[in-house]
Amino acid sequence: MHSESASSPCAPSAPVCVLEKVAARLDSAPTLDSAALAAALSDVVCITDIEKWLAYAADERCRTVVRRTDAYELVVIGWLPGQQSPPHDHGISSCAFRV
Repeated sequence: MHSESASSPCAPSAPVCVLEKVAARLDSAPTLDSAALAAALSDVVCITDIEKWLAYAADERCRTVVRRTDAYELVVIGWLPGQQSPPHDHGISSCAFRV
């Protein structure tokens, strides 16, 4: 069982979901360059922040779209040990992630 102390950045009852803050930062960024992506992902992300979007499958990673706009796609990806993604690119788009 996973638990956090009240002083932990992952303590329950956070007033605003971390992913809502990420989306708000992305929405307000004049451009989605590497600095804007790093700023958007700067908060600690805890399992409790993403658990409602997190899924796993035995045969492949699970990708859940949290928010999609014309400018970006915010996703939560669930990986099990041993799962992988083949090398690939994202075309002209940028990609940033938080583990």
